[in-house]
Amino acid sequence: MALLLRRAQGNRPGDWNDDDYDVMSNQMAVGRIYRRTGGPPEAPAWVWSILNVHAGPGIMVSSGSVQTLDDAKAEFAKNWRKWLAWAGLMERPAAATKED
Repeated sequence: MALLLRRAQGNRPGDWNDDDYDVMSNQMAVGRIYRRTGGPPEAPAWVWSILNVHAGPGIMVSSGSVQTLDDAKAEFAKNWRKWLAWAGLMERPAAATKED
């Protein structure tokens, strides 16, 4: 799968931190994963969300909260694959870069 995390570049409104990532599909940002700050210790610490795509009811979950970064990545990927299947699309491998 060609989903990659890229650390957010400080372009977020509000409070972003080092645990704030854009989820990239090739060159397009398709979501976000970040660590929530504050709140009770038992609250899920990581938030994930798929952005700028829509599907019919019951096709996928577009956001959620989980305890770990690995869980957030897994939930994001699972639901992203559901959307791709519903839309009849496939993830393209990242394009190779040519060295001069």
